[in-house]
Amino acid sequence: MVTYIPSCPAKHCQRWYCLLRAMGLMLAALMGLYCNGAQAGPLSAEARIDGLRWQLTALDDAVPVSLNETAVRPEVQSAIAGDTITLWSFGAWVGEGSYPVTARRSFDASTAGAQIVDETLKSSVDVLLTRPAALPGSAWRSDARTSVAMWLTLSPRTVLTVSTHTSGMFDASGLTSDLFHAEVSAMLTWYDDRGQGLASQISLNSDYSFVRSWDETLQLEISNSTLQPMSFRLESATNASVFLPPAAAVPEPNGAMMLLAGLITAALVARYRAHNGAGPAMPRCVRQAHPAGGWCLCASLMLFAAAPAQAQSLDINGRFGPITIEIRAQDGTIRTYNQPWQQLRMIAHVWEGGEQYAGGEIVTTAPAPTALEIARDSGNSWVTFGIAEPAAGALFSANLQPGAIAYASERSMTFTELQATAFLVVPPFSSASATFTAEVDVRPEGMSDTPYEAVLNLSGSSGSPSTWSTSGQLPSRGVLSYTTYFDNTLNSQPSDPYTLMLYGSSHARALVSGIPEASQGMMLGLGLLVLLARRAIRIGTRVGYR
Repeated sequence: MVTYIPSCPAKHCQRWYCLLRAMGLMLAALMGLYCNGAQAGPLSAEARIDGLRWQLTALDDAVPVSLNETAVRPEVQSAIAGDTITLWSFGAWVGEGSYPVTARRSFDASTAGAQIVDETLKSSVDVLLTRPAALPGSAWRSDARTSVAMWLTLSPRTVLTVSTHTSGMFDASGLTSDLFHAEVSAMLTWYDDRGQGLASQISLNSDYSFVRSWDETLQLEISNSTLQPMSFRLESATNASVFLPPAAAVPEPNGAMMLLAGLITAALVARYRAHNGAGPAMPRCVRQAHPAGGWCLCASLMLFAAAPAQAQSLDINGRFGPITIEIRAQDGTIRTYNQPWQQLRMIAHVWEGGEQYAGGEIVTTAPAPTALEIARDSGNSWVTFGIAEPAAGALFSANLQPGAIAYASERSMTFTELQATAFLVVPPFSSASATFTAEVDVRPEGMSDTPYEAVLNLSGSSGSPSTWSTSGQLPSRGVLSYTTYFDNTLNSQPSDPYTLMLYGSSHARALVSGIPEASQGMMLGLGLLVLLARRAIRIGTRVGYR
C-alpha cells in the first residue's frame, strides 16, 4: 500500500537532504575524473656554448706555433619519451658546408631541440616538457644534447688555451610539486693519445630548487712541452634533460572551485543533520534514491569509458620520388633525368598497443622490376607500400584506427622504409647533383581527443639528412627533399661510378586516450545532477509502507 503524505516542512527537508547527498556523490565523481586528467608543467631547460676561442703561446721563440685539425665530428640528438613511446632525432656533420646541424622533436606541447650553428662550434640545446593530457599516468622525459669531437695536432713547445662563454638554466616555476628532475650542463674536455684527459665543466640539477641558472666562462689549457707534435682529442658538449614522474591523483589549483563546491555541500548536509538531531542515518527516500543514482552514475561512466572506441581513423598517403640527376657542364648547359633504382629494400609494419601485428619486407639485388607491393593489416589498421611505375617512385598508404583497439592501449603505429641504391658517372669537366624527394599527407577523422604524430625522414651516404614531423589533431602535409653533390669539373675523364645510397622512412602513430576532457566532465556532471535531483524529488513525495 502506498500512502501520499501531505506537504510538510519535514518532507521538504528530506527533499533537500536527498538533493544535497546526490550533489555530493556527483561532485566526488567529478573530482576523481578531473584529478586523473590534471596536468603538470611546463618544465623547461636550456644551455648554450657561444663558440670556441683559441690562443697559442710559444714556450720557445725559435719554434713556430701551429694547430692543425685532422678531423671533426659534430653530433646532435633530441628525444621525447614516455613509458610506451619514444620520439628520437639525430643529426651529424657530413661534409663542408653542412652547418647548421640540427635535431628537433615535438609532441603535444613538449619540444626538444639541439643545434650546432657554425664552424665556431656555437651550439645550444633547449627542452620544454608538459605532460600530455592523453597519457597523464605516464612518466615523461625530454632530452637534448650536442657533442663535437675534434682531432687536433699541436706544434712542439706550445701551449693552447681554449675558452668559451656558456650559459644555462632550468625553470620549473610552473609546477605545483617538487616531484621533477632537471639537469643542465656544458663541458670542455681534452684527451691525450692514451685516453687520459682533463675537463672544465659546469652543471645544474634540481636539488629541490625550481629555478636555477649560470652565466660563466669555461677554459682549458693544453701544454706540449716536448720537441715533437702532440695529437689529442678535444670535445665540447651541452646537455639538457628534464623529467616528470606519473601524475598523482591530486587536484591542481584550478580545480579549487570544484573542491569548494564539494566542501559547501558537505557542510550543508552536516548542518541539516545537526539541526534535526541524530535523525535517521539515511532517510527512506535517500535509501531508495541512492541506488538509482548509483546505477545512473555507473552507466554513465561505462558509456564514457567506451567513448574512445568511437569511429576514429588516421589516413596517411605519401610518395618517395625517383632519383633526379642534374648534370651541369662547363659551358653552363644543364641536363636533367631520372636515375633508375638498381637495388631496393622495402619494409612495412603495423603495430597496435605496442605489439607488432604484421610486417613485410622486399629486397631486390637487380634493377627494380616494374611492380612491387607489400600489403599488411592487423585486422584494424593496415599499410601498403609499393611501386607501380619506377618513374613515379614508391607510393605508400596507411590507415590507423586507434578507436578500434583495446581500451587504454597506448598506441597504434605504421612504419615504412625505403633503401635504394643507384650508380652515377659524372662526365668530364662537369658537376652533378642527385635529389631524392618525398611527400606525405596526413588526415585524421574523428580524432579530436586522440593526438597523433607523423614523421618523414630522408638521408643518404653523403649530405645532410632531412626530417619533417608533425603532431596534434589537425590535418597536415609535408614535402621533403635530400640532395647530394658530385664534382668532376677539374677532370678531363669521366668519373668513377659513384654509388648513391638513399634512405627514406615514414611512420605515424596515434595515442589512445581514456581520460575525459574537462568539458566532457562538466557535461557528464550536469546530466548526473539532473537525473539524481529528479529521482530524489519524485521519491521524496512518496513513502512506501510494507
